[in-house]
Amino acid sequence: MRIMIVADMRSPHSIGWVKGLLKMGALPLVVSSRRLNPAERSAIPISIRELIIHEPSDLLSRARSLSTASPGSLSLVRSLARRGRTTNNDSIAQQLSTPEGTGRIELPLELRIARELGRKVLSLAHTHNPDLIHALRIPFEGISITSMAATWPTAISIWGQDLARQASASLRLAEATRKSLMNIRGLHADCRRDIELAAKWGAPPTAVKIIAAGNMGYDVNVFNSGASLYRERDFVFCPRGPGSGINYAGFLRIADRITRTHPRISFVAARLSGVTIAEDIRRRSAHPERIILTGNLSSQEMADIYRRSIAVVSPSVNDGTPNSVLEGMSCGAVPLVGDIAPLRELLQETMAGSLVDPLDEAEMEKQIIKVLDAPEEEWLQRSAEAQRISTSGWSRGATFGRVEAWYEQLAVAGARTL
Repeated sequence: MRIMIVADMRSPHSIGWVKGLLKMGALPLVVSSRRLNPAERSAIPISIRELIIHEPSDLLSRARSLSTASPGSLSLVRSLARRGRTTNNDSIAQQLSTPEGTGRIELPLELRIARELGRKVLSLAHTHNPDLIHALRIPFEGISITSMAATWPTAISIWGQDLARQASASLRLAEATRKSLMNIRGLHADCRRDIELAAKWGAPPTAVKIIAAGNMGYDVNVFNSGASLYRERDFVFCPRGPGSGINYAGFLRIADRITRTHPRISFVAARLSGVTIAEDIRRRSAHPERIILTGNLSSQEMADIYRRSIAVVSPSVNDGTPNSVLEGMSCGAVPLVGDIAPLRELLQETMAGSLVDPLDEAEMEKQIIKVLDAPEEEWLQRSAEAQRISTSGWSRGATFGRVEAWYEQLAVAGARTL
């Protein structure tokens, strides 16, 4: 199959999906929805980089690429775009107030970029004649391919907050979301909740559906517990970054308190280096040297941190099934995650104790301490169960065949109707 992928190619999840397509013998034609800076481009494996047939070159996309090159600048731009001002407020209400892409300045700019991208995708589709066009999320890649459904079979993936939070945040985005789903042939999500939401937002009942990891499964050759020993684990890791649905400030305040009582433990938070709220909490903490804020990390760097982590923490208020949590579980870290529908679906049967209220810092702190203070045998049991859940359902080995069968069904569906 010739599959045109429309995706943010800065994302390791997008890279993972394209790797999977190559493995199954498909020909991916990759349209990056984001212009890549030199560092981002060099981070993509050469075999994937050579498949990118387009990056946006319009003025707005170029400006966006320059202004969001680091977590700190990205945080500043989002603050300006969503509220028209900067803020040092670390309250949870401030963090969670406006979903990505929906601010009063941000949304019209993103929709304009999506329209421009859509025109380019249409032109490229006429040139390359793909069998299928697949957008790897709704805002704004799925919106950009809306008009293509009249000519080519289209599929859309749903990630994180696409439908659960973003779509309803604006009337304009809600309407664009409905239109993007109306005529799709394929629907992919990483949890049952989003498949059900898609139906309510207009996805046709005839769409071929699959629930699978957003990166087509993680690589167990990278994400595994290796030879790590319990006594070598001295991190608590939040891999989620500065997303609007993540209570990362709460995690860092908890880190400050726990480092006062647990001298062996350090807390690591990914992609928060340079983010004002995070840096302020760290600076005011009793042991700032044991609160580590990172920039962007490679897969191998993430895996190395997971293997030193007693717990992987995702204080998400609204989310799908986070790949970063699954990767951490595969490396043996015990999950502590927001008590939300997709994660209840993942963990409730055997690891219900890993579900916490992400807005209740006292509860989160209590559960983190409980994991830290657990006897080694108890921790090892929870760690083994986390690895079993992750590898049996979400690794590439567990995911690949189901995605391949999904694409084959889409090929048959497209052949019948075109």
